[in-house]
Amino acid sequence: MKRSTRASSRSLSSEGDSSSVEKKTTYQKKKGKKLPPLCEPTQWVAILPEGAKNSRGGYTFIPLVDPKTGSERQYVISEEKHQIYEAQKCSDEPRSWLIGDTVQTDGSLLISNPMDPLFLALPYLTKAAKAGKFTTLEAILDDPTRGNSSLLEQYVSSEQWRHICDVKELPGEVFVYRYSQPKTINWLRKKVEALSAELQSQNVHVGSGSVSATLVKSLKNNSASKGERNLNCCILYKITVLLS
Repeated sequence: MKRSTRASSRSLSSEGDSSSVEKKTTYQKKKGKKLPPLCEPTQWVAILPEGAKNSRGGYTFIPLVDPKTGSERQYVISEEKHQIYEAQKCSDEPRSWLIGDTVQTDGSLLISNPMDPLFLALPYLTKAAKAGKFTTLEAILDDPTRGNSSLLEQYVSSEQWRHICDVKELPGEVFVYRYSQPKTINWLRKKVEALSAELQSQNVHVGSGSVSATLVKSLKNNSASKGERNLNCCILYKITVLLS
């Protein structure tokens, strides 16, 4: 498990992985007794992929638009691996962390997993599709209110765009794109079917009974149809990142 501290440059330094917290701490006093120092609120406990470290040995967080909510949230990017990682914050109040001789008042846990960057591109493509015209990726991803949207052009390969877009080549090796709903549905179906097969190989039940608090049961007596399994995998997909 890695413990990281948010930096103002949006890049996390490996110094945040040290065994002791060297940031300025705050002490509370109660009846004359000194309590453990409180870690700064800009620090959190996180599980981050070792291979996602940047050239400085830290982690780089950037804000990108969540395709579900339309609001910005933090993602981890790896320039070396050319990969975007989704950062999920898990929390349950009341909770805190004891880190060395300090108390981390924010008891949440940040977990990062690789994700398919095409999901992040979908909102821009569907918005551009309203015009019904082919256009360049630069124009599709141009959003003055979201400074990092252009990064998606770097992290999505030309072949990946073809999974959800119709593509035309113009003179001068200029490529233009238009969102394709049939291609997108087919792309999602393949992901769901692959995930369904993977979960079943691990004896995870994905039938109608899996729509519950745990979403996990033994495959014994699993009589769910293929359609039921795939439907419930759509739910499981949001919390399981077996595919990227």
